[in-house]
Amino acid sequence: MAKDEGRADFDCKGAPTRKECKALLAELIGMALFVFVGVGVAHMQFRAQFSPGGADVSMLTISLAFGLGITAFVTAIAGVSGGHLNPAVTICLMALTEITPALGFLYILMQMCGACIGAILAAFADPYLAGYATNVIANYACGGWHGATGNVSECCARFNCDVPGSPLAGLDQDDLNLIPVTGTEYPTDTYMWGPAVVVEVIGTFMLCITVLLTAVYKGSVAGNNAPIAIGLSVFFAHLIAIPITNCSINPARTFGAAVALSIMPFMDENQIPVDRTIKAWEQMWFFWVFPILGGLFAAMVFYTAFLDEGNDENKDTGYDLNPVEKDRGQGQVKTRRRSQSIKRKQSAIAMAQKTAMEMAQQTACLLYTSPSPRDRG
Repeated sequence: MAKDEGRADFDCKGAPTRKECKALLAELIGMALFVFVGVGVAHMQFRAQFSPGGADVSMLTISLAFGLGITAFVTAIAGVSGGHLNPAVTICLMALTEITPALGFLYILMQMCGACIGAILAAFADPYLAGYATNVIANYACGGWHGATGNVSECCARFNCDVPGSPLAGLDQDDLNLIPVTGTEYPTDTYMWGPAVVVEVIGTFMLCITVLLTAVYKGSVAGNNAPIAIGLSVFFAHLIAIPITNCSINPARTFGAAVALSIMPFMDENQIPVDRTIKAWEQMWFFWVFPILGGLFAAMVFYTAFLDEGNDENKDTGYDLNPVEKDRGQGQVKTRRRSQSIKRKQSAIAMAQKTAMEMAQQTACLLYTSPSPRDRG
């Protein structure tokens, strides 16, 4: 296979180009640092949530860590790989043909590897070994601020409170009626499936549509400020989704945290070993399927409503989600211009040759037809 420095699309018949390898390495490093920051802050905030008002402060801190983290590292690697740092974003762009499937799948592989590295490093940095950053769907609880259902008895009628080890296990309805609305929260065995679907699909949709409208849409006014808007969308999604799923909206981040959970002896606040591994892997499919659906929904909306309007090829958003492909396009333009220049030179030479031949023929004709001096005398 001939060497082609301008080739950007991964070809199964050959290895990735140097520029593609740089882009893949950038996704690996960027994802590792992003997960290390976000998951690491979540680890460190585990203890803070048990202090008065600590839960709210902890949620805000973690949300800021993920939002500012994605802003920083997308900005850092955007010029090399486009700064996807999320399989849902990459698949969204693949659906819109902004990146080829082969290169896109390599991006996802690097994102998963980077997430594992970042999550494992964050786990090693946690002095309390608190596996708080794993994405799992929360259970409904009765009592405490969940008393909005009316009272504990009414809540337990909706959700099964007969959970082994719970103080409510085995109590009849009369006993449950005696428990005050406020006070301790009692877990149930009912997962928040409905809210989890909503926060993961809409959260990922919010992220991906922000990416598309700031970095892909040619009428965007964001320019190089696109990562700021993207980071804000991640921040908002975490504020909403942390109480429900710990907020994924990023399958690779979920995968990395689950891998770290599987190899580290995490503890809870009472230094009792916690085994959330089975739950994390049982629900892993959820944190791939629904974020990807949210990304594809964003791609469909963008394709239907925004793709043609304002997409003037002569305009530039100032931000490129696939600089590798852009380099390839620039290489093709340079090659085409070089080819056109050569054709113009060849045409000029041919024209000069034709003109010289015509002038030679005319001169010969004049010499042949001119009368001699004897004839003129």
